[in-house]
Parts: sequence; structure tokens; C-alpha cells
Amino acid sequence: MAEFPDLGKHCALTSCEKLDFTPYKCNKCEKYFCGDHRLTHGCLDTEANASIDATKALSSRGLRGSDSSKSYPCAATGCLDLEKVVFSCEYCKKEFCVTHRHLEGHSCTGYNSPNQIEKRRQEELKKSVKEKMAPALAQYKEDNALKPTLSPPKTAKAVSPTQQARMDRIAIMKLKQEANLHRDAQILPADQYPIFAKVFEPEERRVAVMTHKKWTVGRTVDKIAKDLKIENRNGVAGSKKLRIYKSEDDAEAIEFSENLKDHFAEGATLVFKRDL
Repeated sequence: MAEFPDLGKHCALTSCEKLDFTPYKCNKCEKYFCGDHRLTHGCLDTEANASIDATKALSSRGLRGSDSSKSYPCAATGCLDLEKVVFSCEYCKKEFCVTHRHLEGHSCTGYNSPNQIEKRRQEELKKSVKEKMAPALAQYKEDNALKPTLSPPKTAKAVSPTQQARMDRIAIMKLKQEANLHRDAQILPADQYPIFAKVFEPEERRVAVMTHKKWTVGRTVDKIAKDLKIENRNGVAGSKKLRIYKSEDDAEAIEFSENLKDHFAEGATLVFKRDL
């Protein structure tokens, strides 16, 4: 090649000094190297890489390079391209040009490393478990969405005898005030005889009722049925009659003709139910 004495450059590496017609100029040391030593001459491997890394303006996207005055070499074997922007491989951590940026383009060794293989295996396992659980999870959500929200049944609070007596006095006081307000012509204030009736229609309850101290049991039955809106068929032959009992356990009802006051004190509780 004596005809072209200035063609090509000798590799600056002292152990090589091979003549290369397409030499590579290192941006760090500004020396020329052959293709075999363009990345392995001891410059780019250490502080040059640190200097170049400082210019990573697009590192979040796996890109590098922002200094328009510099060009970066591709790490792919046999590639002599210099790029203003290079692509960093997340697996082998090397940098490549546009052509060799994909895994298959630079025969990535990091992708098949034990760590990466285990990482992908774990990801595939999680994906598989998620896919298998998806139908059951969807069914669970659907079942719970359709299931009515049921409140726990309310339990009646226990009331002491003292509390019950106080509540009864208040109920009787309100009953008398209401009777005086409406001026019931049948029951004058002097004849008022409040009692409590335990009834079972339409549901079991204990209610304060105003009666007359001279009334019979029969008339009291009519008054309780009227006030509490309970159907009274006592005058219909063959029907089950409403009656008054002293307690729920009594088999015999009090006769209609007897006086209520003879069996119940004022504020006492009678049992009001139909014949069996």
C-alpha cells in the first residue's frame, strides 16, 4: 500500500499496532484503534464510561447521549457505527445503536442469565395464578354484590323492675293527659282506671289502656278492642271470643259479667286474647 501511505491508522494499543483502514477514534483519549480494540483499550472501560454516563439525558427510556459533539460506539460485535444517541439494554447493561438495540440484534447474554430466567419464571407464575384465580374472584365479587346486607336481629334490652315501674308511671301519666285532653264523656277524671293490656294481635305487645273503675269485664273487652283496633267478633255466634285472663297460663277466662276492679288493681297487667 505504498501508493497510499496515509490510508488507515495503526491501532494505538502498543500490544497491537495493527493497521486498520476504518479506524475508530476514541472520544475520550482521541486516539485511533482497530475494530478489535475500540472498546477494550482501557479507556472506555473505566473513566470514559463514567464520563459518558454523565451525559445520559434520556436514561429513563434506555437512551443515552445529548452532547452533539460526541458520538457513542455500539457494543455489538462487528458494529463500527457511532451514534449520537444509543440504547441501553436492561439485561446485559450494554449500549447499542438503533440497529442492534433489540435482544436478538446483539445476541443478548444477560437475557438468558440465571437471574433473568428466574425473574421471568416468577413473573409467569404470578400471571398464571392470577389468570386461574380470575373466574373465582369475579364470582366472589358478584355473589357479595347481590347478597343483601342483613343487620343482626335487635335484642330487647333487659329492664329491671325499678325501670319498668318508672316506665309504667310515665305511660299512665301520658294516658291520663290524653284522656283529659279529648274529654272522653264515657270516663270522667274521677272514674279513670288505667291498666295495661298484654295483647297478641297483630303482634305481641303491652299497651296502656284507659278504662272505667265501675266497668264490667265485657265492657272493658270492647274498649280494649276498639282502642287497639283488634277485630271484635264476640257478638257473632260460633266465633272465637276475645277474653281477659289474669295470666297467660290461666285456662279459665274471667266472666264478662264480673267487675274489672275486683280482679285488677290500677296499673296492673291483664292478658287479652281469643279463645283457643
